[in-house]
Amino acid sequence: MVDTFMIRGSQSLMQWMLDLRIYGLKIHYNTTTEGHVGWQNHDELLYKDLQFTMSEFRGMVDRTTREAWRILMEDLLQCSPEDAPAIPWDWLYDNPHIQRHPALRRKFMHADEQTFLEKLIACTQFTWGQPARAPELLSICHENSQAGGIRNVFIEDGLVVLVTKYHKGYQMSGDIKIIQ
Repeated sequence: MVDTFMIRGSQSLMQWMLDLRIYGLKIHYNTTTEGHVGWQNHDELLYKDLQFTMSEFRGMVDRTTREAWRILMEDLLQCSPEDAPAIPWDWLYDNPHIQRHPALRRKFMHADEQTFLEKLIACTQFTWGQPARAPELLSICHENSQAGGIRNVFIEDGLVVLVTKYHKGYQMSGDIKIIQ
């Protein structure tokens, strides 16, 4: 059935629909569209119906980061920032083969974990460079899963490294690109 109706040159209804789709895509990719982003007064960003200054944007990033920190300390670790252990970033190294840390996991409460993860995703999206698409951002795993998912958050030279499992051109090229 596929060879009869869904290949080019079959003169079928499917061939006609594929030709229309190709024609529409050609028009789409060769036609200039109206932009949605603009700048005003060197500090004010305009996007569709939104309007904000860069200082307002930096303030939003700061508030989101502070709220994620508060949730981490008070709700998840259940301690004050003064009681939280200092992280010796220069001494840390990563072993990607370690699966779980049950003792550390027991310290976490699951009551507000979802809100913390939402704030953490927002902070990551704001601060890691080019904004990620949903499949890239949601491919980040902080631990290996029993279903075969492999974590892709690492510590390298004192920095937290995120390695996404997806990139925009994969479906077209079939070529995996590591994005750090």
